[in-house]
Amino acid sequence: RAVLLQPFVHQVGGHTSMLTYDEHTICKPLVSQELSFYESLPLAMRQFTPQYKGIVSVHLKKDSLGNLTLIASPSLGQPDSAGGDPTVTVWHKCKWSHTQVTKSFKDSCPGKMLLRTDLQYHTDSLLEDANGKQAERKSYNPWGLHCHRQHLNRMSSKHNENKLHQFLLLENVVSKCSYPCILDLKMGTRQHGDDASEEKKARHIKKCEQSTSASLGVRICGMQV
Repeated sequence: RAVLLQPFVHQVGGHTSMLTYDEHTICKPLVSQELSFYESLPLAMRQFTPQYKGIVSVHLKKDSLGNLTLIASPSLGQPDSAGGDPTVTVWHKCKWSHTQVTKSFKDSCPGKMLLRTDLQYHTDSLLEDANGKQAERKSYNPWGLHCHRQHLNRMSSKHNENKLHQFLLLENVVSKCSYPCILDLKMGTRQHGDDASEEKKARHIKKCEQSTSASLGVRICGMQV
């Protein structure tokens, strides 16, 4: 079964788009270092981290109007390797919040229907009301939608629709909260990895020096209350 990935509306920092897979699961592009972290995580630390739920294959889809969406293919994903309870494996419980879905369209496969989000409508409804005024739904942070737009544009310009991308599936730790308060902190006095290019190292060192990272070892990237 195909699963439409929605923007995660409570994202407050970062530049990579975080997506909603289902009510209790978020989805993000796979980074090898992050995957290694979750696969080798000591049992004693798991209570302090989101549950790792496995990997799923994702592809970009463009409809006749040029709207871009990301579709997850659970059947192509790898099984949950984190030792979780197999009865709650995410691709057996594809739940939907239909209030976030505005339209539907037929997939290229006969007889199959896929749900599609009109991203422009969805974004505008979160940011403005019918009169163009700021909406009252302040619990929705617009940063995630900004990242999602940029991510779709990057994928569309670099890859064709048939290319499969691997994404991580992680527990949505705020799924039980009606109005989650979130704080995104960047920890450490050094932000670049050992494999970073000289240009990237210089950019990250400068950012640390111009913020509290160099002096305090921590800086606030974003938050919502």
